[in-house]
Amino acid sequence: MAEACRMIRTAIHFGSAKDRRRTLLITSAASGEGKSTLASNLAITVAQAGKRVLLIDSDLRLPTQHKIFGVDNDRGLSTLLQGQITLDEAIESTEIDGLELLPSGPQVHNPAEMLNSPVFTELLDTLFDRYDQIILDSAPVVGIVDSRIVAAACDVSILVLRGGAFHPSNEHPRPPGPDQRRGAKSWAW
Repeated sequence: MAEACRMIRTAIHFGSAKDRRRTLLITSAASGEGKSTLASNLAITVAQAGKRVLLIDSDLRLPTQHKIFGVDNDRGLSTLLQGQITLDEAIESTEIDGLELLPSGPQVHNPAEMLNSPVFTELLDTLFDRYDQIILDSAPVVGIVDSRIVAAACDVSILVLRGGAFHPSNEHPRPPGPDQRRGAKSWAW
């Protein structure tokens, strides 16, 4: 996983203009495809390269980053956007030098509206002064509009897909390709 994250970090570095790679959205088609794992590992990899990184758990429906980093989720992005706490109160430090976490905070009844607010856009603008890289772990794209809203505010979007998990028809799956016949595994990020 570490080498894959270094490859993604390098691809983003060389594949985007310098001023167009500060905010990265990580999403997936559905739950359970590894977007949160990729987001946390990519944030660690970027921090280990000497960058100041903020990982934001913008999945206000099914947050995960607070569990990965072992922090409470009683405050975070949702309480910050509601004006209940300050930015400094919302951000959590991690054991990784250069990496801080903004957990999602308590679940709210209107996540799409909160993420589509001017307050969210202003927050990202404020964070540019503090961090070299902002990585946002977002909700899956299928059936939920949240990640599309967040993507509009980000420079780069990464869609994580689990290879081999989908067949257009469960009754008539495609015959295995040459790589699958030899037993090779497919990987998609």
